[in-house]
Amino acid sequence: KTYILHKAILNMSDWTASGHRSLEKALAYSSNELKDRVNAKLLAENKKPMDAFREFQLESLQNQNVLAIAPTGSGKTEAALLWASQREGFEKIVYLLPTRVTANALYLRLCGYFDEVNTAVVHSSAVLYRQELDDAYQKFDYLRESSFFKPVTVCTVDQLLTQGFNLGRWELKTFHLFRAKVILDEIHAYAPYTLGLIIASIEYLRKNFQTQFYVMTATMPTQLKELLRETLGPETVEIAETTLLDGRRNTFRTTEKSVDDLQDEIENWLTAGKKVLLVVNTVNEAIRLYEAYAHVPNRLCYHSKFIVKDRFEKEKSILDNEKNRPNEGFLLIATQVVEVSLDIDYDVLFTENAPIDALVQRAGRVNRKREKPDTEVVVFPHQEVTEKYVYKNSPPGTLEKTFQFLTEKTGQRLSENDLLELVNDVYRGWNIKADSSFREGQSAYLRWQSHYNFVMDNDCKDDGPYTREGMDSINVIPEKFRQECGGLQNHQKARYEVPIRTWQAKQRRTTPDLDLKGKPTGFVYCDLAYSDEKGVQFNLKDPVTVSL
Repeated sequence: KTYILHKAILNMSDWTASGHRSLEKALAYSSNELKDRVNAKLLAENKKPMDAFREFQLESLQNQNVLAIAPTGSGKTEAALLWASQREGFEKIVYLLPTRVTANALYLRLCGYFDEVNTAVVHSSAVLYRQELDDAYQKFDYLRESSFFKPVTVCTVDQLLTQGFNLGRWELKTFHLFRAKVILDEIHAYAPYTLGLIIASIEYLRKNFQTQFYVMTATMPTQLKELLRETLGPETVEIAETTLLDGRRNTFRTTEKSVDDLQDEIENWLTAGKKVLLVVNTVNEAIRLYEAYAHVPNRLCYHSKFIVKDRFEKEKSILDNEKNRPNEGFLLIATQVVEVSLDIDYDVLFTENAPIDALVQRAGRVNRKREKPDTEVVVFPHQEVTEKYVYKNSPPGTLEKTFQFLTEKTGQRLSENDLLELVNDVYRGWNIKADSSFREGQSAYLRWQSHYNFVMDNDCKDDGPYTREGMDSINVIPEKFRQECGGLQNHQKARYEVPIRTWQAKQRRTTPDLDLKGKPTGFVYCDLAYSDEKGVQFNLKDPVTVSL
């Protein structure tokens, strides 16, 4: 601890002096000031200002750790920011999210509240994202922001977890987490291994650096709530948005029909001018369905295996379509990446069966604003690959129980409380602490830190640590873009990267990108099939010559 604090102060002094900078200013605000900032942003967007914070949000004015349960669209973000206002001002606010897309969206939102000078966004492609917004954005600015220098940092959860592995500028991150207010959103979204890392991080930071946590989600099984309560301590405050929990948004229906047998039903919704969300559990299946609906003019394929620039463009197209063509039929075919990434409000969801908490999140993309009368969620059976690979780390029987319990409720318009009860029913009897993946995550920090004597930097020369189970991935540039990337600067080349699993890269020919002097630039080209419509197509052979 002594080493971390002194090393961080030396780094902060060095960076600030050599860069001829001043240290970032503190940010203090009251609940009334936050209300004024929220209303100013609403007015700037031609939206109606709020009269007052909701009772649920005001309950967050605590100087303790908080567990909050609230459905989508209940104002959880503002509730968490009210909690974070209970500080002197120098303590950092770190807002953790599951995906880069949600981090980007929240960054823009919080810039509207606190201004860009006080707000940062940090994740693996944040530099590119910031340069898309501002050509003058410098990498040196990101060096500071990625170390949590700014008063408010929005980032993926990985940015917090890597400090426990002694990775990157881990001493600076840890220093800035001293007495920080850490907001952890969508806690349900993490697999047991990552959850184990999160629990270990909370315990470590609470014990050594007085860090406080506001943990929230729309779906929290009793077992998870008990684990978090034990980790956060006996003084933890539990709050819930009970008003909206009684609300009923969508009718749920299960069917034994396959997704292909549902095509006529899907097309009837499209003909009626409705927004249809079709979610499956694998990239290959999403691509297959995209091809099956080739005759539908207004359709889009969305998953995690698009290069950065194409994914940005797709996200923009999805949001633009909803905003500018509200009464025009549109088919969005996606994978589970849609669960916590896009703020959309569709009319119907057709989804492959998945764990109940994942289905609740997918359903949150339908009738999000609770203003549509006849919205529906249709769940069809999952494929074998889903159980064998995609959700192999879920508690035994999760998929079968989910489909069974939903079938018992089929045809009913379920409330948020009904859905929470279903989550508890599905996960009843699951012992999180006994889960081998959870235990592996919980012990990973100690193993790596012991290897580096707790103070040395992690060089990651061999197979390094990872923050998400099954996500030991690397970024590659599809071979087809080699010539296009030839004359680009590094930050421009990053727009052509896509993450793939390490074993997938090893199965294909990869070659390093070289500068004019023949030295590696850090980028890697990979011989795989790619199109801007469908993304990476792993099932295609001979990817360089195949017709796309």
